[in-house]
Amino acid sequence: MGWQIVVTGRDVLGHPVNVTSVKAAFTPDEKAPQLTPPHFEMLRGWVVDADVTTPPDGIPADGGGFGRIQLTLTATGFAPVSVSLAPQTFPHPWQWNNGACTAVSGLSIVDLTATFIRISGAPPATVSDGELLNAARNRKTRAVTGVRPRGWLGELPPRGEPQPRRRTLTGLQHIHLPEPHLLGDPSGNAFDRFRTVPKDGDPGKSGRFLWVEWGDSDARAFAEHRRFLAAVWAPFPRLAGKDLPEETDFVLWFAPTTAKVPFSDADYPYGVLIDATNLPFQPYADLAYRHLFSQHHLAAQLLAAGRQAVLVMPIAAAGDLGPFASTSGWQRFLLELSTHLAATQIYPQDMPIKPPRPPRVGRIVVAAFSSGGTIATTLLTHGTKLPDKLPDPAWGAGPGADTDFHTRFAEFWDLDTSLTDLPKGAFERRRGTEAAWLADGGGRRRLRFYHSVTTIGGWLPDSSTEADPGFRKLLETGGRVASRAVTPSGDWAEQWEDGSRNWAIVLFSDNNSATTATTGYLGGPGGIDPPSGAGHEVIPQLAFGHAASLSTLATPSPPSH
Repeated sequence: MGWQIVVTGRDVLGHPVNVTSVKAAFTPDEKAPQLTPPHFEMLRGWVVDADVTTPPDGIPADGGGFGRIQLTLTATGFAPVSVSLAPQTFPHPWQWNNGACTAVSGLSIVDLTATFIRISGAPPATVSDGELLNAARNRKTRAVTGVRPRGWLGELPPRGEPQPRRRTLTGLQHIHLPEPHLLGDPSGNAFDRFRTVPKDGDPGKSGRFLWVEWGDSDARAFAEHRRFLAAVWAPFPRLAGKDLPEETDFVLWFAPTTAKVPFSDADYPYGVLIDATNLPFQPYADLAYRHLFSQHHLAAQLLAAGRQAVLVMPIAAAGDLGPFASTSGWQRFLLELSTHLAATQIYPQDMPIKPPRPPRVGRIVVAAFSSGGTIATTLLTHGTKLPDKLPDPAWGAGPGADTDFHTRFAEFWDLDTSLTDLPKGAFERRRGTEAAWLADGGGRRRLRFYHSVTTIGGWLPDSSTEADPGFRKLLETGGRVASRAVTPSGDWAEQWEDGSRNWAIVLFSDNNSATTATTGYLGGPGGIDPPSGAGHEVIPQLAFGHAASLSTLATPSPPSH
């Protein structure tokens, strides 16, 4: 029987996309060599004719035996779309393998609609260690066009380590998951000072890590900051039955600024430098590895807390976050990322043959550490805009994007966001911005506030002395959870929250100095393990898991039986 496959395109906002080319290839079914293979020809670049010949013994009950038609669709300014089609039990609808597409079958026509996005998987770099060293020594780092992988994440050594260390997602990570009432015995050591429960998280078995590129695709796009790199860890959905969740939650992680060395010395985003031990490293890629997996263990903490959310870390180009500094840019990126995840099938192996549609964007958590808060806190307001060189409609999500983002913006996690180089009064204004955002949510939002003395100086949450009216009103709804925890050396920690835990504040003393590597409540003898460090540097290892365990993020659905 003759079939016509009619191809149309659209973007994530539903706007029509002109499909400029369609390439097709047929793969016969090796299990049914007796079949006469379908044939097809291109007509006007958007219709594929395919004849399916019924085998002598009738249609196989499982719908097999027809082979597959592989289509590659292109559109100017977008990443290519690849989809494989195969007929089921004739004349029922066809199967397809790309969640960014839908195929609707009539009597002789398959209407294939493809969603085009500007996100694509980052290419792996296949150069050797010697080639990496040569590129770095000769400042030819643009010859490196991707993150060099071995295993899942690569084998470039962390900066300063004398030998390469295999960094993969595989391997169990043991996490001290904080309890809601965080403070424990102040006379203890490291995590013994906190109330925690032991949990295990294995990001490799529970999800998948992706490097993705987003934006324009011309040769100058990275250099001119019109194309950006992001690190994504996506957990495998836990299914109740055969259906995927209708929504996907996201945690957006803002790391400290890259407007400093070594990032400013390297080409964005794949440039290679040589460290003090004469070994090559990729500073931009290394930053994501350290935050998500090897230093702050954010992915494992999210798993240990039992929260089902996609973790996204944008990689700023020498401090320039481009569209990631605006709510419209984020709204567009998350819509496209949901489509990319569906298209690349980040799902368990037992999914039904019909691919799921991209889930809707669910709850959004914005979490920031150190100087990452300078940009992240602007998302709390309604005043963010796309840069002039990155306009709508390509980079944003239309006039209602800010409203759509804030409707889903459920939590803000302030992890010792710093105020370095900001004018006097910046801390008071930041508290006011956070309090106003929380109040604007009508009880639907959550604020988590973790700070060391490094970033707050002598400030303490006291409603009788609070300078900002909005934050003063916030403090009047709650109080200290427990008495101040004081170590034998005089270091201290305090925790405040309201009765509904709409907000929580945890403060730590930090007496770190140039001559004392590890002091303060979070440091202590040996520090938090791993690694040891001053209070400011280790806060994400404790606070991220605490915020996750208190969060309203989705929890995995129990398996059906």
